[in-house]
Amino acid sequence: MAKIYVASSWRNQYYPEVVKSLREYGHEVYDFRNPPHNHGAFMWKDVDPDFDKWTVEEYKQRLWHPSSERQFQADLDALNWADTCLLVLPCGRSAHTEAGWMKGSGKRTIVYIPEMQEPELMYKLFDLVSGDIEEIIDNLLFGKLTGALELLVNQFLDLIDLFLILLESLELGFKLAKIFILRIERKIYVYLIFRYSDRRKRFFYKLFSSSAHLIFRNNPHAYCRNVKELLLHNLALIRAGYERD
Repeated sequence: MAKIYVASSWRNQYYPEVVKSLREYGHEVYDFRNPPHNHGAFMWKDVDPDFDKWTVEEYKQRLWHPSSERQFQADLDALNWADTCLLVLPCGRSAHTEAGWMKGSGKRTIVYIPEMQEPELMYKLFDLVSGDIEEIIDNLLFGKLTGALELLVNQFLDLIDLFLILLESLELGFKLAKIFILRIERKIYVYLIFRYSDRRKRFFYKLFSSSAHLIFRNNPHAYCRNVKELLLHNLALIRAGYERD
């Protein structure tokens, strides 16, 4: 699951439900309204009740106030900890600064717009813009699993290469080659089927069953090479299928 920094505003009415939904799906979430330092939420009025009357110089000085330092460090630690930023609109300067920092650090950054705001062109910098929290949760899951699937496929491709070497050195028969490759395909299918939502199961089944029905060739070497190509092709189809959704 993802480690998520939710960047938003104190006045955002959608924020609590977003944090709750993400946690219900098993994600770890940093909640700036309930920071881990147990000193309560940060408010400028706690630094100075007349903060709205500050000059620029007074504001610069208050940035070094103990309360300011404590909250800044808590937020910065959370930004470094998180692998994903979810910017929940409407929000102000702080949230957008945090989202920009996360994207600039090479981390996945998503914009959630529960109600339409003034259009912003530069949101094209981010990985996803959506008004549907279910789409965002699905994207978070898919992004994680795609990375894990790539690792799994690469490990199986290494096994196939090793098997080709064994075939050449031990001259194993065609039947053993078929059993070995089908087991690989089955493991990938099982990995997918227990981790994706019901609406994706038919899609994955169609992709990987095509590998199982591949015409077995008399030459196990050729068959193994075909399976390697098919595994990589199916991985590309998964991405394309998700984007079409």
